Amino acid sequence: MNKQINEIIPLAIQELNNQDNNLLKCDKEGKIGIDKRINGYIASLGTAILQSGLFASIAFFDREQKDGEERLKNDLSKTMAKTMAKYFGKEIEKDYKLIDLLLKEYVENDEALTAKNLKKFQKDLLNLCVGYKLAVRTFYLYEE
Repeated sequence: MNKQINEIIPLAIQELNNQDNNLLKCDKEGKIGIDKRINGYIASLGTAILQSGLFASIAFFDREQKDGEERLKNDLSKTMAKTMAKYFGKEIEKDYKLIDLLLKEYVENDEALTAKNLKKFQKDLLNLCVGYKLAVRTFYLYEE
């Protein structure tokens, strides 16, 4: 496992434990845990990035919907964006999602929009997905 993933795992656990992120909830039996669907969302994001590209995957992942599934994805995206920003020592707004982080860091800053920087962001995001998959395993997973 690479060094970056090892450093991301404790940050991910810390963010997943944060009650403000709306990811920790009680199941029907009263046990506190994380919705099992999060595992699939993280895996699908990583796979989509590899197959469809960075911008298309993040835009699809972060699209706005009203149902509970999409709210869970949006909460996960905000949590992952906070972790990524924290890892790189950056401050972001509370409701930033992954797409906002990508646009702020790479599209608004013309100098940063290079193929090399986008590849680095993609690699960092894939490592974030791996770190989150491993971090989620430390929690009780419940089915909705």
